[in-house]
Amino acid sequence: MKLNLSKTGLSITQHEFEKLSFDEQSSLNELIQNGYAENLDDELIHMPFSSIYKLTETGIQSLGLPEFYPFELYIRTNGKALVENDFNFVYDFLSYSGLGDRFNYTVVGNFLLNDQIIEYVLDDAQFQVCTLINENNQFTSLEEKLLFLHQLKKKSLISNISFDAILANEEIEIPSELKLTIKQFDDGLIQFRPVLLENEEEQNKLLKSFEMFPNVKNIYNLQNSEGKRKRVIVSKDHNTQLEVFKTQLKEKKTKQDAKVIIENIYEYFDDDIIDIEVVYSDRVKGIGLYEPKYYPFIQPYKSQWIAGIEVKSPKDGTKRIHVKNQDELNELKSAILTSKKNGATNVNYKGETIPIAEAEKLAKIAEEQLKNPKEPIEKQSFEVLIIKENAELLEYGSSTTYFENLKEYDFYTISNLNSAFDLKGHQREGIAWLQYLLLKNASGGLLADDMGLGKTIQILYFIEWHFQNKNEENRPYLIIAPVSLIENWENEYAKFFKPCSLNISTIYGENVPATKEVDSDFIAKYDKAEILLTNYETIRNYQKTLCAIDFSIVVIDEAQKVKTPGTLVTNSVKAIKSDFKIALTGTPVENSLVDLWCIIDFVAPGLLNTAKDFAKKYQTPLKDAETDIIKHGEMLRNEIGYFLTRRIKQDVAKDLPEKHIKRYEIEMTDYHEEIYLE
Repeated sequence: MKLNLSKTGLSITQHEFEKLSFDEQSSLNELIQNGYAENLDDELIHMPFSSIYKLTETGIQSLGLPEFYPFELYIRTNGKALVENDFNFVYDFLSYSGLGDRFNYTVVGNFLLNDQIIEYVLDDAQFQVCTLINENNQFTSLEEKLLFLHQLKKKSLISNISFDAILANEEIEIPSELKLTIKQFDDGLIQFRPVLLENEEEQNKLLKSFEMFPNVKNIYNLQNSEGKRKRVIVSKDHNTQLEVFKTQLKEKKTKQDAKVIIENIYEYFDDDIIDIEVVYSDRVKGIGLYEPKYYPFIQPYKSQWIAGIEVKSPKDGTKRIHVKNQDELNELKSAILTSKKNGATNVNYKGETIPIAEAEKLAKIAEEQLKNPKEPIEKQSFEVLIIKENAELLEYGSSTTYFENLKEYDFYTISNLNSAFDLKGHQREGIAWLQYLLLKNASGGLLADDMGLGKTIQILYFIEWHFQNKNEENRPYLIIAPVSLIENWENEYAKFFKPCSLNISTIYGENVPATKEVDSDFIAKYDKAEILLTNYETIRNYQKTLCAIDFSIVVIDEAQKVKTPGTLVTNSVKAIKSDFKIALTGTPVENSLVDLWCIIDFVAPGLLNTAKDFAKKYQTPLKDAETDIIKHGEMLRNEIGYFLTRRIKQDVAKDLPEKHIKRYEIEMTDYHEEIYLE
């Protein structure tokens, strides 16, 4: 070897370095440039042992380093039991595990020497294990020994490292997650329970052991069906949270008491440590401050910041009024002056009535914003539900579902469809498709029928069938639609079914939760089977309450409202807790294919991977003129598969009369012409 071996690494003098070949010098220079080796006093180049693993295979060969150790690094006890105070770990170098020949190597760093001759270098994992045992082999408790052994076993997964029979039989698990769930008993009482293990059998044994002892233990010993022992080590953070179950949530609670606890759940638990599934869906990570997001792979450019105000009315819902330029600001200021001269309390601006104080505030903010359009003057800071967005990382995905290759689905009928109406063939197929998805435990589906094909009756029929046959837990149904369509849903339900099985309630305008925090009275009021109708703005504004309700089915009408990842509306809708989700839209793609990704991520999260990967796979190729658009679309359609159904009028509504278009030319007003020319 051309390098000198010391207790801290490898070194070479500057004089010796100059004698090396070009390839040898290049390998060392690369380590120096990357910070893995250093010049000491311009006379000596020093390379720590760990830097060897930064070298390429060519670099290792060029420096004349030995090959990696090809045999077993064998870890055993020192002959003592784990529970004994003077227990520690010992390592040997064997030709094969357990019974092989023992090599009497001298270890210097990660090199193995035999009679001062370097024979092998340890691989990275072996080197780390030897270092750990050399430096950390004194223990004060059984827990410390088990944690150390767990660390060694993780390294053994990537290298030739084996253990003696005693250590090999020690199966250790350190749960990474602690979840909160509830169990409801036949007498109506509820008990809060911790979940640490994914394996249901092991979790039940752990829970039984947990409830047996008065205090939380650091180590729980489980025994599987084969009689082997498994040790579960509870981390310090999890230990503090488990104490809450012992001291405050040990006893069974009434349903009302449980709701009070849920309402104040973060007073009991730290949501950074425990996954509180009992309150919200498992897509919700917690509650935090909302920050507007910008995804460069979704939006082509960053918009300038524009001052605006929201105007709400029970009839029209929420409208946003913006001041986009200096002319619009001057118009607003003029309207404010006119109102003041007339002694009015409101300002009429852009056809909307705004309280004069709000108009003045808007004018002030707009003036500052127009001076600096790149940064927001007023940054909103409020708490929202933080979800697993699947934008850049795939954090959340529904379990995969097997679908048979069916040409048609079984259609399950109900008896209370109004006799004045008959379902058309495509409507029966659409309902049967939804029934099939639900019976297969799918997460939901996108019904993208062309406008006018009766998506409303298909959904209402499906809800009626579900209530009559599948809603054993008597849970509510939620339909979200633009305000202008809510009354239509209400009227259609009353028209199509005689009698209607469910009560129907509207939640928007004045009939909303009393607070934007969790309103337990509101949750209790609607904790029963009925149809709730609301709009997107209400879900956004009262998400802490509405997303805590456990719905059986949620339907989003005009689903293109949730086409943009990361927005308040999109995230609040995706946070809703329900067994089955349906999206309705005749225009699943408005601006880009990412619109479709975002809607599918609501009904079947994870199906199309992340937004970033989806855009790279499907959106980016559209910029290439050589892309076969038809094949590209077919590939996407096949990937979505059974989660989407779309029919168009010319295919399924052949009985419709021919459409005749008549054009009437109307001359613009002077004002409209001026705006048009601008």
